Amino acid sequence: MAGTPTRYHGMDALRGLAILGIFLINIIGMGGSLHGEEYPPLLGWTTADQIAWWFQTLFIEGTMRGLLSLLFGASFVLYLQRLEASEDLPEEDAMALYYRRAFWLIVFGMFHAYVLMWPGDILFIYGLAALALYPLRDWEARRLIGAGLVFIFALAFLMWAPVHLGGPLPGLPDAAEHAARFDSAWAQERAERLGGYMDNARKLAAISKEWNLTPFVIWWVADAFAMMLIGAGLAGRGVLQGLASRRTYLLLALAGYGVGLPIRIWLGYEAQEIGFLTGPVGVTPGYQISRCAITLGHVGLFYLVWQWVAARYGDTRVLRPLAAVGRLALTNYIGQTILGQFILFPGFGLGLFGTLGWAGLLLLAVAVWPLQLVLSTLYLRHYRTGPLEWLWRWLTRLPGRKT
Repeated sequence: MAGTPTRYHGMDALRGLAILGIFLINIIGMGGSLHGEEYPPLLGWTTADQIAWWFQTLFIEGTMRGLLSLLFGASFVLYLQRLEASEDLPEEDAMALYYRRAFWLIVFGMFHAYVLMWPGDILFIYGLAALALYPLRDWEARRLIGAGLVFIFALAFLMWAPVHLGGPLPGLPDAAEHAARFDSAWAQERAERLGGYMDNARKLAAISKEWNLTPFVIWWVADAFAMMLIGAGLAGRGVLQGLASRRTYLLLALAGYGVGLPIRIWLGYEAQEIGFLTGPVGVTPGYQISRCAITLGHVGLFYLVWQWVAARYGDTRVLRPLAAVGRLALTNYIGQTILGQFILFPGFGLGLFGTLGWAGLLLLAVAVWPLQLVLSTLYLRHYRTGPLEWLWRWLTRLPGRKT
């Protein structure tokens, strides 16, 4: 392949932030309960737990997944630009490389969900969504962003329509019965998670099948695809590479948080006021709009900080550990699952499942961050790419060709 591709260290660092942040979400299902988002008091409801839940609801829920989706869309654009820049690579080979890359991501996702036992896997979803991106490779940035926003509002409408167009609203369930139902489910879940590997595998494989191998997967693919389109469009304008002006990032932060946070505050307050009797915040009509807006707010704020650090210190060296995590994103993401599903929480590990509430789980996730930052930095002093990143690239290659 001709030339050396440009490395955008800001994108690496933003991806690293998203990888660290997504562990704040995943650790709830890994160590607390997969029903925790549906009924938050299930994990404990002390003042510290409520603060932790509110922090996650306002700034983390859906937005770390959103950042990774944006960056995946941006990487799609940059990857195809790199392929097209190769003078000796025919167009059909570029297409084959792209679809092989998406196929192996799907395989990684299946392995992650069923062997490493994480039903919340995003790799399978991203691989499926990537299949639909290639035909849109010639779209202009504005068209990609517009299509992504249309998807976001369509998803919001699909959440709103059944509630408001489906006839009289059902009454709320009895609070005591509602709590008892979740307590019973949690007791069974805890017994299975504190068992051996096969006990965990049977429990979690059934959930993975429900989430990923039923028509329900269409929703998750659309959820990811919408943000990928926006990410591809933003990359076309240089926004996700850190090439836009300070004014652009300031407007992005103000608009994103200005739209998204009030919606999230309202959704969280409403859910808490009725005792979480109607399900998680994530199934409400305003969720998709607030998720998209806050995610974009995160992008704006991150690059404001990035530019300030560059101006203050002359470079962004202080943020290199974060970029190192981002360069090893796949390895770090899978590593978090191995830590949670094989070491910290199951019965065949340390058996910590169900012992920590919202606050304890979030603090534990934060305590893992220095380990990932340090190990990623040390690793990249000796190697250019992570082990799983290398494997993905090796599997993607076209046999018998120098690609």
